[in-house]
Amino acid sequence: NRIPVYLNNREICFDVDPVIIDGRTLVPMRDVFEALGAVVSWNGETETATAQKGDTTVQVQIGSNTIRKNNQIISVDVPARIIWNRTLVPVRAVSEAFESVVKWDNNERAVYIEIN
Repeated sequence: NRIPVYLNNREICFDVDPVIIDGRTLVPMRDVFEALGAVVSWNGETETATAQKGDTTVQVQIGSNTIRKNNQIISVDVPARIIWNRTLVPVRAVSEAFESVVKWDNNERAVYIEIN
């Protein structure tokens, strides 16, 4: 039941497969952020990932039901978590934070991200 994720119709390769938890697709953080063109850093003390692209900074903390985009707080249904020693984040929330359009194709069980 592999879940492919496409960015501008090109599949993103992950070293850990995306998972669906409570109806939300979570993907490896670094892979999706870098595919979106962001530079990623990790703070192990606070378990917070920071992604920077242009004037946009997105912060995701493990276990938190919010992400931060610049100074804006965005609620998420499913928090980021560590699975198989990787940080997985909700793909829709983090992609939309970088102004991308995200669509789920239920027939293909696939995620499509388009960068504007």
